[in-house]
Amino acid sequence: MKNLQYPVWTARDAREVELLARFSRECEISAVTAQVLWRRGVKTREHYLALIRQSDTLSSPFELPDMDVLIKHLHEAKRLRQKIRVYGDYDADGVTATAVMVHGLAAWGMSDLVDYYIPNRFDEGYGLNVEAVGQAATEQIPWLITVDCGSSSPEAAEMARQLGIGLLITDHHGLPLQLPQAMALVNPERMSKPNRLSGAGVALQVIRALLEENTPDWCYGVAAIGTVADVVPLTGDNRTLVQKGLGVLRRGLVSGVNALMGAESRDVTAVNAEDLGFLVGPQLNAAGRMGDADLAVQILLSSGDHEAAASAAQLQSINHARRQLEHDITDRAWDWLAHTWTGQLPPFVVVAGENWHHGVIGITASRLKETLRRPVAVIGWESDKGKGSARGIDGLHLLHHMRRHADRFSKLGGHQGAAGFSLLRQDPVVLSNLLSEDFPTSALKQLRQGPTLDWEGPATRIDKRVVAELSRLEPFGHGFERPRLMLNGVVSDVWTMGKENQHLALTFQDHDIKAVAFGRGDMAGIFSSMTGTRVVAKLAWNSFRGRTRPQWLVDDIVTPWALGSIDKVQWQPAPNFLTGRIIIMVSDTHADWPSQWIGDNHLTWERAKRGQLMRLSVDVWQPWPRLFGWADHVVWDVHPPSRGWLSAAAALLAPNGVMWVDPKADRRTVERHMVKMVPSRDRLARHWRRWKQGVSPFMVGRAVFRELGLDARSDESTKVSLDDSVQYCNAQILWQDYQNCRPYPVTEWENLSKATVGDKVR
Repeated sequence: MKNLQYPVWTARDAREVELLARFSRECEISAVTAQVLWRRGVKTREHYLALIRQSDTLSSPFELPDMDVLIKHLHEAKRLRQKIRVYGDYDADGVTATAVMVHGLAAWGMSDLVDYYIPNRFDEGYGLNVEAVGQAATEQIPWLITVDCGSSSPEAAEMARQLGIGLLITDHHGLPLQLPQAMALVNPERMSKPNRLSGAGVALQVIRALLEENTPDWCYGVAAIGTVADVVPLTGDNRTLVQKGLGVLRRGLVSGVNALMGAESRDVTAVNAEDLGFLVGPQLNAAGRMGDADLAVQILLSSGDHEAAASAAQLQSINHARRQLEHDITDRAWDWLAHTWTGQLPPFVVVAGENWHHGVIGITASRLKETLRRPVAVIGWESDKGKGSARGIDGLHLLHHMRRHADRFSKLGGHQGAAGFSLLRQDPVVLSNLLSEDFPTSALKQLRQGPTLDWEGPATRIDKRVVAELSRLEPFGHGFERPRLMLNGVVSDVWTMGKENQHLALTFQDHDIKAVAFGRGDMAGIFSSMTGTRVVAKLAWNSFRGRTRPQWLVDDIVTPWALGSIDKVQWQPAPNFLTGRIIIMVSDTHADWPSQWIGDNHLTWERAKRGQLMRLSVDVWQPWPRLFGWADHVVWDVHPPSRGWLSAAAALLAPNGVMWVDPKADRRTVERHMVKMVPSRDRLARHWRRWKQGVSPFMVGRAVFRELGLDARSDESTKVSLDDSVQYCNAQILWQDYQNCRPYPVTEWENLSKATVGDKVR
């Protein structure tokens, strides 16, 4: 069965293998880097060179619709010395866009004539509202220029026209059926081929249209934050903008970012795109999510480090409260899912709860979407109305898809990957099923597998050359993600980190880059200097005391698994009636676990942890659920393959749990599976020859070949040792463990040597 949890990208056919090898030679880069680039659509030497040259030239701002009209009106306002109010949004993209527009207009000579207004998320909601337009008229503000909003506000635009206010809209969100009647509507969505700029990116283009080469570097630095935080594709103009913006931020030219990085004890001279997305952006977002985004704009516009530091301390406190609230709402969302869905999840999931904080439901939707591998909308009800936030997946234009059922919403806006909406109270299950209709086939495929890995192989193959090549591909972000690799190797050293030893660190033999698994310190005991391991990791950079080094950030430890003691085994068939939490080990593709749907597996996991599921059948031959310490009973419905497998199953038992093993269970099924699972050298050689002849090898064999960097479709001849494959070596250990136990009755396995190497794998 294919590994749906961690599929690894491979060339589709012999032609692609040949083209990939040629691309590697022409660009003079390693096969690893070539594969990473190829999967991201970079397939020519010219494209590769353009990528690494890091041009700082954006496309002309006048390619955006109505830009010339907007600039003409701004020149009129400047000539007449008329006031301009920048109207923004309360998220990170909105506040950075606001700051860029205010700072840029001030640099253009309008510092005494420009101010800004950010609506309150809870009192006013998203977008340009009629009350704010009326307030501007009362204050005799002749011009309003929106950033990151306005396209979905026809009523407010009409009021501005009636009150004689010149409305200039700059935005990047999807366009409604009825466009607002503004004096200018600068939105990339109006282009035949939209430039996927963020709201901050569009604001920067306005300032570039005004100041050209005199555009302050500061504006690039702040616009880069909004670009990354709003998760727009990091390609084209966005990539160029972020590259230049990061250079600006590393020079310390934005006091607010200096303060925000310093508050987290991070070195601003080494700031990267991930820092903007996971540290700076969330702190700016926190102010608006918790009520008032004005503080976020203030810190960006701070004129000095001392002023910014005071604001940073406040934002840090607000962000901490936001995290606590987000954790609570996300936990309640899982609770709702566990109670509501006992069968297969629909392709589009809607989750709802009473009085869920509207400031964090968007983050909750993002968390659930990543885990469930499908679009998710989260609604917070207040009386008979609700507000919601949705997040989409690749292959689905979220806003267009939701508009198929526009009658269900009183307000709906957003873009390809995210949407916000309001609606009257209704059954979220019914809404889930409606939004699951006419689901694109391309998007359906994602429901069945986890994120695709870029490469799999020995950690030792990621040498200094590959590290240097990957570093030249920075910045990474949405649409150009940091590579995720499956690293295989033998552990040379392992230790724990953190005040409570909560983090795990290890190094591979003959590979000097440290791997860090945050929150996995409890697994340190299963490793030794001879343990073969497989981890999913990303290569990142760690800056400490002025020194920057590469390190592996571990997403998951695939093998080895946790082990337990088998002294709790009852060598007899399980009683007919067992109570408590029960795991049944079966040899059956129709077992409860694993499902072919990745999200359903995680929901099963959550239901079990929350007491909504008390009985679970697990396919022995597939990855097991990591319900360590959960089961009151583990029942073997088949004969266990070996003592090592029993030790792995024992880790699933609660402290007072019992494992039941029938000594008379049939061994023939086990023997057939073990032969299929463990490739011998002769068998691998036969499959290699058959692959050369055009017959695809069995899955285990292909996994070994891929790990060794071999492809029978390639003309290149390379000799490698099977001992370089951790999967092959671990399979041999499993086989040896099976052979060591096979001559003995299962009741005697408890007395076999506990130093068996097989106890280190599964």
